[in-house]
Amino acid sequence: MRYGAGAAATPDDTTALPAQRWWRGQDPDPQVVRRMLVDEGRTEVEIAAAMQISRARLAAVLTELGVDRGRRVRRVSPVGEADLRVLLEQGATVASLARRFSVAKVTVQRWLAGAGLLLPDPAIDGEELRRLYVEQRLTSREVAGALGFCRARVEVALVVAGIPARRRTERQPSGGGPTSPMRCCASCTADPR
Repeated sequence: MRYGAGAAATPDDTTALPAQRWWRGQDPDPQVVRRMLVDEGRTEVEIAAAMQISRARLAAVLTELGVDRGRRVRRVSPVGEADLRVLLEQGATVASLARRFSVAKVTVQRWLAGAGLLLPDPAIDGEELRRLYVEQRLTSREVAGALGFCRARVEVALVVAGIPARRRTERQPSGGGPTSPMRCCASCTADPR
């Protein structure tokens, strides 16, 4: 019997049908998903690609496992702070490090900012950033829209300023704020080093 087929359920019917799935095929093995996420430290995108399933399907499996998806799992630098410093002294740029480690430039910028090797962005006022993100509790996307920069640039500025990221589940009160532009700002195309 297909989901939704047969007699319609009434509001007082205690034998409700199981939740309808939007995908076909077997669910991935929960233990394999947990091992990839926890033990191997892979991101959700990497797990979905490795298992050849959609991110929405993976999210449903993680929810069923009871995995807290409130904070994104971010790549950790494969080298230590001292090695990053040596690479920069040898003339490495953000772009060259991104190519070398097969990650996005913003990921390398986060690594450098976390190691104290990236200077604050002169175009972003630290006090304004703190006021919007901490005091007004705007999301990084809304802060980016208010300041006229892309979200990635604002997130790097938050790391450099020492402002910890909030969990995705910690939303601001209703009312919202300004939204960010759909495409990256022109100033983000330049190498910040």
